[in-house]
Amino acid sequence: MTTKIRTGLLLGLGIVMSGAMWVSAATSTDSTSTPRRGQEIKMKLQEMRGELKSKMMMEKDNLKKRVMQFKDERKKQAAESLYDRLHKVNETWTDHFGEVLDKYAAILGRVNDRKATSSNSDVIARVDAAVRNASSAIVTARTAVETQAKKTYPVTVTSETNAKAAFQTAHAALKKDLFALRDGVMRNARQAVHQAIQSLRPATSTNATSSAQ
Repeated sequence: MTTKIRTGLLLGLGIVMSGAMWVSAATSTDSTSTPRRGQEIKMKLQEMRGELKSKMMMEKDNLKKRVMQFKDERKKQAAESLYDRLHKVNETWTDHFGEVLDKYAAILGRVNDRKATSSNSDVIARVDAAVRNASSAIVTARTAVETQAKKTYPVTVTSETNAKAAFQTAHAALKKDLFALRDGVMRNARQAVHQAIQSLRPATSTNATSSAQ
C-alpha cells in the first residue's frame, strides 16, 4: 500500500512540475531578479505557515491515533511521512509561484523604464494600460498563492484497509489545487506580462505592411 501511494504521489506531482516548466521559461529572461521583494514574499508565506503549524500538528496527531491501530509497523511510519510530504510539496510550489510573480513584477518595472524613453503618446498610453492590467493580474495571483499556502490536506483514515484511499484522496485534492493555480491565475499573470512587453512594440510595422498591399 505505502509503495503504491508514494509512487502515485511522486508521479502525480511530477506532472505538476513538468507542466509548470513554462513558468520558469517565461521568467528566464529576467536576469536581474529582485531578491529583497522575493525575501519579503517568502517571509510572509513563512509567517502564514507558522500560524498553520498548530492546525497541522492537530491533524497529524489525529492521524497518529488512527494509525496506531495498524498491525503493520511500516504502514504507521509511512502514513506520517506521506502527510509531511504532501504539505512539503505544497510549500515548495507556493514558494516557487511567489518567486515567479516577483520576476513578473521586475519585468513590468523594466517595461516602464522602456516606456519612459518613448515620446510616442500612443505607445505610452498603450503600455500604461497593459502594465495596469498585468499588475492587477499579479496581485490576483499573489492572493491565490497566499490562499493556497494556507491550505492543509487532512487524511481521514478510519481503518487500515481504507488508508490507501484516504491518502489518494488527499493527494488528488492537492494536485487539483496546484493545477488550478498553475493553469488559472498564474497563466493569466504570465499572459498579461507578455502583453505588456508586446505593447512596447510600435504598431507602425503592421500598418505599413497593410498600406503596401
